[in-house]
Amino acid sequence: MVSLINFWELMEESAGTTGEIFGDKKIAASKRIFKTTASAAPPRSILRKKPSFIWLLSLIIEVLTEKRKDRVCYLTDRRVKFYYNDSRFMFKKFLFLLVAAALLFGAYVGREVFTPQSEEAKLVYFSVVAGQSAEAIANNLKQQNLIRSPLVFKIYASLIGAQTKFLVGEHRLSADMNIKEMIKIMTDGSALHQEKKITIIEGWNLKDVANYLEKQHLVSREEFLAAVKTDNWRSQYEFLREVKADDLEGFLFPDTYRVFAKTTAQEIIKKLLDNFDHKLSPEMKEELQKQNKNIFEIIILASIIEREVLSDEDKRLAADVFWKRLALGMGLQSDATINFITGKKDIRPSAIDLQVDSPYNTYKYRGLPPGPIGNPGFKAIAAALYPKHNDYYFFLTDKDGRTIFAKTYQQHQENIKKYLE
Repeated sequence: MVSLINFWELMEESAGTTGEIFGDKKIAASKRIFKTTASAAPPRSILRKKPSFIWLLSLIIEVLTEKRKDRVCYLTDRRVKFYYNDSRFMFKKFLFLLVAAALLFGAYVGREVFTPQSEEAKLVYFSVVAGQSAEAIANNLKQQNLIRSPLVFKIYASLIGAQTKFLVGEHRLSADMNIKEMIKIMTDGSALHQEKKITIIEGWNLKDVANYLEKQHLVSREEFLAAVKTDNWRSQYEFLREVKADDLEGFLFPDTYRVFAKTTAQEIIKKLLDNFDHKLSPEMKEELQKQNKNIFEIIILASIIEREVLSDEDKRLAADVFWKRLALGMGLQSDATINFITGKKDIRPSAIDLQVDSPYNTYKYRGLPPGPIGNPGFKAIAAALYPKHNDYYFFLTDKDGRTIFAKTYQQHQENIKKYLE
């Protein structure tokens, strides 16, 4: 491991000189010492004598622990004197330490690659999006407590050439998988082949979602409706603590999702609720506090706006109209709430429908209905939270989907005759 510049000197045996006793053999210490240079070879008499393994091992240990330039070492039947070239010795000692450090780091990497984060076998969905780097994937895995070291993940992915082979989609992983297993799942597409894409439309209510999922052969209608009870989920999401309704109407966020073909109603619902929780930003929560409103009120009104108004700009105007009517104690008089009761999709409910006795009948009962009438999209939620101030108090939606606003009741009646009759 470390070469010596001057290895050995043989002490001449001569009678009458001072010596030392090793066993039963007397070795005389010569007064003359044969010193060699870096290019000199040991005396031929030394080369004829093969040093033992123990002797060489002792010599290596002496080199690695030596701190003096000159030291006499006694060993068996030889007296050895050596010294080092400090620069070469330190360089090779550095190399030795470097190799040792590399071996230790390699052992650490191997441990991290083949040892799972924990023994928890609960499967979770992990998303890989288009253009995402191996570093971003590693950091997300760490955030979800699926791996311990993002650095080891990146190193191993690079070593096996997988850093650019991660497939876009949602993969099913668990903390009891090691890094090697996770990379294999996310690069071979085995999990993606079992996925289906579903799209939840803005404004759909729970029955609409249940019917859709059943048609997609994912879960039965009954299974889904039984799983959307608020009490099943309230403890898992902070935003549900203010919900007074029995079910999750309004909080299943409309979007496009990838789910496994062999999934459950609970897994689908969790995915939708997670998305809602993600969309509800800290800024929106802060705005709720400023307005002294709660998320349940916002979602109720947003669900009405979603079914009443088509354009994003008109949604904000309509939101202001509704908030003003509520502040004045006026009925919301929303046709969408009547359709929610009857199950119809009429642009203008009949006189009989307007008389139905239900707390959701905003023609008959003032204030907000007891719960959302559907699941609003982000634009409707934002409109309810950030309404655009205006002077209108009435509006209607014509047969072409346009929203017609009016400042007075008389103007509103004129608009009804003009656009709906």
